[in-house]
Amino acid sequence: MRRTAEATTGTTTGTRPARERGQKMSLYLPGDVLADIRAEARRQQRSISWLVRNAWRLARRGMDTLPSGPQWADKDDGGPLTNP
Repeated sequence: MRRTAEATTGTTTGTRPARERGQKMSLYLPGDVLADIRAEARRQQRSISWLVRNAWRLARRGMDTLPSGPQWADKDDGGPLTNP
């Protein structure tokens, strides 16, 4: 069963100009991943969108070091999980 996490990158109200406001996006996550994110957001007393934004900012730093290509596809994405 897939569950949806609604994440917004920014606020829709406030004093920030419209160009700095985020866009609404729906993410489809496995139930256990969403439960982990919700629990961590509750623990930190933050919103899910805040947690996802900051997790992405931290993870993005290391993304350039990862190999690309279908041989490194995640098994959940339907691709093979092999290491040439």
